[in-house]
Amino acid sequence: MGRAACPVVRGCGIRWTVVRPADTGAALENPGMGWVFHHYDNSIEGYGPPLGPGYDGREFPGLTVAYLWLAWPHLEPEEGQFRWAVLDAPIQRYRAAGKRFAFRFTVFEADPNQGTPEWVRRAGARGRMGSPFGASVWEPDYDDPVLLKKLQAFLAAAGQRYGGNPDLAFVDVGTLGVWGEAILSGPITALPPCAVTSKCTAKPFRMLSW
Repeated sequence: MGRAACPVVRGCGIRWTVVRPADTGAALENPGMGWVFHHYDNSIEGYGPPLGPGYDGREFPGLTVAYLWLAWPHLEPEEGQFRWAVLDAPIQRYRAAGKRFAFRFTVFEADPNQGTPEWVRRAGARGRMGSPFGASVWEPDYDDPVLLKKLQAFLAAAGQRYGGNPDLAFVDVGTLGVWGEAILSGPITALPPCAVTSKCTAKPFRMLSW
């Protein structure tokens, strides 16, 4: 093994400059890391809305991203009728404060009033009643072609609106299980086939122009 042409400890003749920044007490904001505030979390009521319509996270040290996690019906209560203002209003506030935004869209929240839109069920999407946390709720069949077709159309519309936005930090895949965390109701011994093939998880997102 030959000797290194330039030992690291000698610096290869490079002149090093040592900088010792003064401690200002301010939090450092590390892009892609650090604090993320759940403006919406599981529901449209928490946690940002109770703080008022003017809240933008400026006083939160190190906060870089506002996370908007909502169930699909909040954004498409009827087929093709989108309520983007639910997202746009907080996004505009956080962007004005120098924050980016991120999404999670779910199809099952273990709540009778949230999850898959009722109009998707009326269109013929299959599912079953389950009780993941006590209350009896309808959970979709994640392999159902009607569900996947309608979900794909919703994600395509969202991708068309927000895709390519430089302030979009990330999109969190949340289309399998309670809260999008692959928690399934009932005596499930294995994930549905779509999860293995990513048909109901990552694949619908990959096919969009986010």
